[in-house]
Amino acid sequence: MTPYSFTSFDHAAENVLKMVSGLMEVNTLFIAKNDKQDVEIVKSFNRDRVIIEAGFETEYEESY
Repeated sequence: MTPYSFTSFDHAAENVLKMVSGLMEVNTLFIAKNDKQDVEIVKSFNRDRVIIEAGFETEYEESY
């Protein structure tokens, strides 16, 4: 059995962001879905100020 057990994608994403935010001194991390047409922020972590929130969507060509 693996040391991690997740009940859903959201649960796994939250744990990944929590773990990575503890390792890196950055303000913002996010997990996004990208289908080469649209980009959707699925989960986000903002330490000191909000840069991007979950639910934000944009066209792929407008993302960077």
